[in-house]
Amino acid sequence: MSNIVPTNVQVPAHLAGHVGTVSSLASDMLGGLGTGGGGGTKFKRISIRGGRFRIRDGSNETVLPSLTLETIIVGASPNTTKSYYKGAYDAKSVEESKKPDCYSTDGIRPAKDAEDPQSQLCGNCPQNIWGSKLTAGGGKMKACADQKRLAVISASDTTDDPEVYLFTVTPAVLTDFRTYVESLSNKGYSPEIVKTVVSFDTEASYPKIKFDFGGFVSEEQHKVVQGLLDADIVNEI
Repeated sequence: MSNIVPTNVQVPAHLAGHVGTVSSLASDMLGGLGTGGGGGTKFKRISIRGGRFRIRDGSNETVLPSLTLETIIVGASPNTTKSYYKGAYDAKSVEESKKPDCYSTDGIRPAKDAEDPQSQLCGNCPQNIWGSKLTAGGGKMKACADQKRLAVISASDTTDDPEVYLFTVTPAVLTDFRTYVESLSNKGYSPEIVKTVVSFDTEASYPKIKFDFGGFVSEEQHKVVQGLLDADIVNEI
C-alpha cells in the first residue's frame, strides 16, 4: 500500500545510530499539515504537468522519460506555503511560472512582493476558507491552495555536489504525504536516511503523485546528505 513503510527491512549498520533520533527534517515535513483529513522560480524545480515529470530551469523545460523518480528529501518548508490565482485555474500558465496574484512562503502572511494581497494574515483571509472556490464538478475547495515545498536530490546522483531541486507537494496529496512521513517516523526513520520513490497514481483521473519507501541511502550518500541539510540552497528553497 502506498505511503506505508514496510516493517521487514534491515537497517544498514551505517544508519543504525540515526534510527529513533529526533529529526528536524521530519518536523518540517509535517509542519502545517495538521493531524487530520509559492512564488519562487529561481531554482530548478520538478513539475508534474501533463502527468509527466519535468525539470524546469527558468523558461527551459526537460521532460523526463521515467514515470518514477527515486529521490532523497534534504529539506522542507516548516509550514505549508500558499498560493492564490484570480479567475479560473489554468494549470499550463501556473506551470509556466506565472506568479500567483497572492502567495505566502510561511503560511502566516502574504509575501512582501505579492502583487495583490488578499488579507494581512492568512488565517483570516476569505480566500483561505473551505468552500471559497468550487471545482468544475461543484466540489468545495479553498481558493488559496496549501502546498509543501521540498528540497530533493536524485537518489541516483552519487556525486559530492548533487543538484538540489524544488519539488512542491500539491494540495491533492498533502494527506498522503503526511501519512508517508508519519509512517517513517513511527519506525524511527529520519526522512534523510531513506530514498523516497515518487510516482504517478495510475488510478487518478488527473496528475497525482504518491510516495513510497525506496530503501536506505548508502554510506557515501549519507555523508553528502548530512552536509546538505543546512546548506544555503536548501534553506532558500
